Amino acid sequence: MFFKTLVGVLFVAYPAMVYFGLSHNMAWIGLLLLILFCVQKAVVSDEKRLQYVVLIAILTLGAWIHQSVTIKLLPIAIHSGLFVLFWQSLRAGKPLIEQFARLDFPDMPDGIPEYCSNVTRLWAAFFAFNIVLCLILAIWASDEIWAVYNGLIVYGLIGLLVIGEYVWRRLKFPWLEIPSFKDTAISISKNGHKIWGPDR
Repeated sequence: MFFKTLVGVLFVAYPAMVYFGLSHNMAWIGLLLLILFCVQKAVVSDEKRLQYVVLIAILTLGAWIHQSVTIKLLPIAIHSGLFVLFWQSLRAGKPLIEQFARLDFPDMPDGIPEYCSNVTRLWAAFFAFNIVLCLILAIWASDEIWAVYNGLIVYGLIGLLVIGEYVWRRLKFPWLEIPSFKDTAISISKNGHKIWGPDR
């Protein structure tokens, strides 16, 4: 639990750490941390060991070819992973948002499954947009713009999507007893592993 919390904090702080490293010619430190993280995951993971080994090879090659661009590619990997997660859930007929909604509504009311599918598509489109934008920023934008978007703006956009969807849901389904943000967060923290899986 402590390790996962630490990793989460480091990912949130990653853009600021990268910007500091790039500003002080220390980009290699961030890449080293990423490589060590992948090494740790490769050691403890059986099913995804090959994926982490490939990632280690890519990071090592990138560190040798172009450190300043390679270190800015992590957000692309994160958005890509989230896009695949949401998109695959749609293709499997089990939209991710519906799986989370069923934590609060085991007996799904009429109209909710279709709504959850559309919200899942919205999140998939958001992450697809970020894949393209983050690639553009990593290659052509200044370090400052890259850091501001990935360390601040993207979280603001996510917050707007979450709040906007919550408000729209209340307007669209006024008869539905919707749990508060706090209750939903508690439910996801307790039962989310059933959806995300133990290795996520």
